[in-house]
Amino acid sequence: MNVTQVQLLLKTLNFMVDCSKFVALYAFYAFPLFLTLICVCILFSYS
Repeated sequence: MNVTQVQLLLKTLNFMVDCSKFVALYAFYAFPLFLTLICVCILFSYS
């Protein structure tokens, strides 16, 4: 492997880590909100 391949690999790994961080954050914040929204909808439909 030459230097450019290693740099490209590192960039790709960095990108993947950033993506997974973003996805984890999004899931962490959006999932409870989503559940709350569903609960509210269910409550309103029954009341």
